[in-house]
Amino acid sequence: MAAFDEVVPFHDEMTQELLDLIDTAPHDVSTRFLAQQTPCDPFLLPSPGWRLLEQLSNECYSKIAKRHFQRWRTGEFHLRRWAIKFGTLSKDDKKRMRRDGIHNHLPALFSSIYYLRVPPEFDDHDAGGTLFVNPIGNLMDLMSPRSAIIAPKEGRFVIFPAFVDHTPIPCEWDASGVPRIVVSTDIFYVSGESMGSTGSNVLRANV
Repeated sequence: MAAFDEVVPFHDEMTQELLDLIDTAPHDVSTRFLAQQTPCDPFLLPSPGWRLLEQLSNECYSKIAKRHFQRWRTGEFHLRRWAIKFGTLSKDDKKRMRRDGIHNHLPALFSSIYYLRVPPEFDDHDAGGTLFVNPIGNLMDLMSPRSAIIAPKEGRFVIFPAFVDHTPIPCEWDASGVPRIVVSTDIFYVSGESMGSTGSNVLRANV
């Protein structure tokens, strides 16, 4: 977990760009399941905050790759990135959240979340955070707690193994009228040098 305080001054314009992107998406490419998700990579948006967030998060991914995913061959980490907004949830939505909200990001290797916008009443409090649950039971239950909550705070950056189940904690997302917005990334390891792969969503890892 890290704090990207230098990105926070750009949050207002980054948030507005995301809201415009979600609200103007054609109906056939917009998605909504308990939340609204960007139809394309938000890091392509114009705010310099996206460039800074990309730089800082890629540095974290590289450190993890070199420390924990050492391999004898060259490879690439491919990044899939999106943002998701929780606004007003209906009573039925909240029921669906409790029933279907928990998920993981397999087959990615590891994933990250960045808290871009947090309702003030949930700032640095477990309510409105993210619940993580280790799906490996039995022996793991004896070694350490199986679940943990990460409290949300604007600028907070969290990396976790993609197999770990997690969910936004169900709560009154419309309590203050401020949406909860999280920027998410899945990191996939591709052995060898992928042909024709270019762009900011490929992170070379010679580890």
